[in-house]
Amino acid sequence: MRSIRGLAAILRLAGVFALTVASLGACAAPGLPSIPIATTADGSATSGGPSAGASDWRDADLFAVVTADELDFLVGIDVERHAVKRLAILGANPLQAHMDGYMASPPPSSFVLWDASGSSAFLWTRSSAAGPVVVRELDAATGQVSDAASPGAGTLPFLVDGKLGWAADPAPADTRSTIHSTEAGFDIELPGVAHAIVPGPGPGLLSATVILPDNTDRVVVLDVAKHVVTELPTPPVSLGQRGSIGGGTIWADDDSLVASVFARREPTPDDPENGEPDKTLSLLTWSVDTDGSNPKGVAGLVPGPTLGTTEYYPTLVAGDDERVAVVTGVFDEPFVEAIELGSGGPAWKVDLVEADFATSMTISGTTLVILQSRNITFVDLPTGDPTTVELGGVTMTSWVGPYGR
Repeated sequence: MRSIRGLAAILRLAGVFALTVASLGACAAPGLPSIPIATTADGSATSGGPSAGASDWRDADLFAVVTADELDFLVGIDVERHAVKRLAILGANPLQAHMDGYMASPPPSSFVLWDASGSSAFLWTRSSAAGPVVVRELDAATGQVSDAASPGAGTLPFLVDGKLGWAADPAPADTRSTIHSTEAGFDIELPGVAHAIVPGPGPGLLSATVILPDNTDRVVVLDVAKHVVTELPTPPVSLGQRGSIGGGTIWADDDSLVASVFARREPTPDDPENGEPDKTLSLLTWSVDTDGSNPKGVAGLVPGPTLGTTEYYPTLVAGDDERVAVVTGVFDEPFVEAIELGSGGPAWKVDLVEADFATSMTISGTTLVILQSRNITFVDLPTGDPTTVELGGVTMTSWVGPYGR
């Protein structure tokens, strides 16, 4: 029997997601210039004057775009100090009328992408679903923000071997996505509509989750140099992309690939979707076949253990050599939990701020960082001790790895 609690959660999520999309569509501002700001002792910002000090930029391990007071700010996140500081004003964001009549400034859809060296980052922003894309390069050493080549359109940006690529804007009737990179010089068609793209596992590869024309979900691996796309064998599952907001449900590093499973699928004639939550089937894992000798290898990857969570509906996922962290739970009761790779068992579980979308997550050193729409939570990985800090506004930022410096 379908979970009533799960259905209610999905309906709430779909409603808020529809409101967010509508809000983004209402704001059709063109590309916005970079404007330096001065920061006062209490962290407030004023337009004009000198930019934030170079030390503020050098202390930033991560970046996000935060909207407050009808302005879009670039903020720096200092993981060690559990601090957030405004670094620059990106532009004006006037109040817009929502469907229910109240006024708000909808935050732009933003992606932060680090280059291979970690010395700079690319900031990809889009203020509306049909608006132009603005790409900026952020030099964390000097605090310089400069314009970078922009595709003018597109979605789901990524870096492959330090070069910017993106998925083309799909037409309403499209059942497949095409990914492009002007710098790397490729156009590759995927077997379905892409809903998340990440670099890895390893150099020259991309991993993506797609919905095929028959409405089934798949994980695919792309060899960019060879223009080869390979589907990884998976059980009949829903990867949770249709109602997700933010960074997606897939993660990769040099050695591993992890995809979170929103629900398993057992189609019936009366209900061909029939997505049922299953705590035992929460995370699918693969590892790199280092010598290519494993008979189970596909696209250079070997399937690993399937991991379970203590809560339903896993979404964001991140990992390191020892563990995988995953955001689970319904929208109004979110959790983050860590699963130890050696034992497969849960290490700890931490409550997140209720009714606050998790837009992205990463591991920086020994700290798990979860970005929510209005807050950021730093979790000490060995102990599970959390510290939550308000962002001072609203964000729709996703981090696309490799993350941070």
